[in-house]
Amino acid sequence: MIDHNFLVSICIPTYNGEKYLIECLDSALDQTYTNIEILIVDDCSSDRTVKIIESYLQKDNRIKIYKNTKNLGLVNNWNKCLQLSKGEYIKFAFQDDILLSTCVEDLMLAVK
Repeated sequence: MIDHNFLVSICIPTYNGEKYLIECLDSALDQTYTNIEILIVDDCSSDRTVKIIESYLQKDNRIKIYKNTKNLGLVNNWNKCLQLSKGEYIKFAFQDDILLSTCVEDLMLAVK
């Protein structure tokens, strides 16, 4: 049995990710382990990435978006995700990743 008391942050750093982002977000929302926050940090995208994320904000209150005021670059944007996360555990998912629905649950089983 899994202890669902631990908050897991699914950190999704984005930059011009509109092509794959919907599938990534859908897979993050479909997790069997439900005590999650989905933290998206956008690095000044010039495509529809932010609009897609904003449309998801109304679907689920576990989604949080932060928009960088200047482009931080790949690694610094990852670090910003870590700084903003509130979870006891972190799962990175990149904008073109699709998570199995049991991904976070399986990771939490490993913690046990």
